[in-house]
Amino acid sequence: MPHPVLAPLKKGPGKKPQIDFVVTDPISSSIFDLAIETKWVSKSPTLLQDIIEDVVRLDLLVPQYAKAAILILAGRKPEIAKLFQNSQFQPYPNAFNSKPILPLGNHQSSSVRFVPIPRFRESLYSKVLRGFRGIEVSQSIRLTRSGPFPRTANARQYEVYIWRLGSIDMKMQFKPEEFYSLKNNKSS
Repeated sequence: MPHPVLAPLKKGPGKKPQIDFVVTDPISSSIFDLAIETKWVSKSPTLLQDIIEDVVRLDLLVPQYAKAAILILAGRKPEIAKLFQNSQFQPYPNAFNSKPILPLGNHQSSSVRFVPIPRFRESLYSKVLRGFRGIEVSQSIRLTRSGPFPRTANARQYEVYIWRLGSIDMKMQFKPEEFYSLKNNKSS
């Protein structure tokens, strides 16, 4: 399904941005009931960046184009553990209230905050927000976690985590280029 915000902005050759999955009501199709982005945990050096990009892509849909949105992350338990141990995923060690980039462990919900700029994640967020130049995005995106599933996975099994985007009545938005340095190289 073409992404209703990003697809019309894509010019030139190449595939237009898509939403991985949508759930719609065949009778009332003016808005998606649910938008879903999925990520398989891989060894990609941009995996964390890609996950946060998907969170932003979903946030652009709610509430104007979708009633709800979820991100599904799946993979082998050891690879997921390695992702969660990434220093950019973890809370900033010198900040009392710092949390993982996505809610984990005892944290059922938290927010991905772009503004004010969290200095220890500035490089990652600059890479994430490059693709959203000229588009107003949320300063903070609220997420609630479900999972892991299955709850008793052994070390070789697969796990699934689900994060639901929270609805915020009044989204505070910003244009990424007004706060971040958005260089062109995706992997830098």
